Amino acid sequence: EYKEDEEYQFGRLHDYVKLAPAGSKEEKAWASPDDYKVDLSKLIARLDTQSGRIKNIRYARSSDIQFFTPVPTEWQVFDIESLPEKSFEGDNSNENAC
Repeated sequence: EYKEDEEYQFGRLHDYVKLAPAGSKEEKAWASPDDYKVDLSKLIARLDTQSGRIKNIRYARSSDIQFFTPVPTEWQVFDIESLPEKSFEGDNSNENAC
């Protein structure tokens, strides 16, 4: 989230996020999140250069994702695993759920 009246916007932030091996497996053999860690070091550096324009940073967290370096403590967690379930319009699959 940007500070009020800030017109600057980052683009293509996903280019600053990389995956790194969690063990000795080759990248082509990765089959689950246990095989890699998310490296945010370039993203963190990129955001730090514009910290004066940024009000806060939120990120989604999932228990099966490992990070290569710790996520900055000032970043706010958006925990996707605790979101309430919501059915889509016309979806009747949860009608008889207990």
